[in-house]
Amino acid sequence: MNFWLRSRTRDLDDLRKQLSNFENKVSWIVNVPYTSVQMMMLNQEVASMRSTVDRHSNDIMAVNSDVRSRPQVDPTKIANSNQQLEMKLRDIQGQLMQFKQTMDAEIADRVRVNQAQAENINRLQEYIRQQEASKNDLLQSLSRKGDQDQKKLSDESKRLNDRIQLITTEVNKNTTEREHRLREEMNQKINSLQSVSCTTTQFQHPTPSSKCSPILFYDTYIDSKVVKSDIDSRTASERENRKKQDDRFKAMNDAVEAMKVLQQTDKTKNKERFQKINEALATLEHHLEIGDKKVDKIVNAEIQARKLHEKALLAKMQELEDRVNKYLDGLNKAIEDASAGKENVKVPTLDTDAVCLIRLSQI
Repeated sequence: MNFWLRSRTRDLDDLRKQLSNFENKVSWIVNVPYTSVQMMMLNQEVASMRSTVDRHSNDIMAVNSDVRSRPQVDPTKIANSNQQLEMKLRDIQGQLMQFKQTMDAEIADRVRVNQAQAENINRLQEYIRQQEASKNDLLQSLSRKGDQDQKKLSDESKRLNDRIQLITTEVNKNTTEREHRLREEMNQKINSLQSVSCTTTQFQHPTPSSKCSPILFYDTYIDSKVVKSDIDSRTASERENRKKQDDRFKAMNDAVEAMKVLQQTDKTKNKERFQKINEALATLEHHLEIGDKKVDKIVNAEIQARKLHEKALLAKMQELEDRVNKYLDGLNKAIEDASAGKENVKVPTLDTDAVCLIRLSQI
């Protein structure tokens, strides 16, 4: 009997060690953010189970002391009691092992889920950062190109305007000088023609006082022909020069208009390009928002599912604890009856099938 009590005491010490290991594991689980409340409750349950085991250990020690002071009882009854107690202790140890396996599986599952969620969040954040960087680079590139094109068009327009102004000033100056020179020459030629006209009149109707001769008249007539030819050539040259100037002005105006059209076309293209970029960015932001909502929905669903699972697990554990406490209370009563010397002590039984079903449902 004493040997059996010492053996049971060692078994209870082993159970206490296992409970200490469970407490350490529960302390580690408490560090998991979203299960801290449930793990605190689980810690309380383990502490309750530990106190129950300690109480049974004390009861067994008391029984040991009582047995030493009492006369020896029926060995068959003691053997039956030992066998029943040993079976119950093995059952409790098996339940603790199942509990340990469940806790290990729960820890591994939660670590895996947390790692997967962290990887998904990091991947989404990296994708958003890449899209943001690409958008900024594209906008900066388009802005730089637009500024360069605008500056180039402005410089070209300024150069053409300066060139047109210079040519206009030069043409006006040359035209003014030419008109002034032609006016003087025309005045001189008109005076010469008037002189020729006077000479012709005197030659056709000579008077006694007339002093012109046929030779002088011929020379004057030749000079008038030369003057007329010179005037005609100058007029034709002036007309041709004016036509060339008009052609140059027209070509420059056409170039300016072409530059304006090109500038307007570039503005339209840039506007359409920016509009397409804005639409693409809006679409991207919409898809990212939808993705965030989907991720939040999945995470929330997973959290709710785990909360429900933990709630059910706690309910099953509470049921298991109630069964074990009921069994331990009956066992304590049986030990007390045996210590009091009562005969036909009824040892309580534990419904191991129901306990196994509870453990399987927890797993």
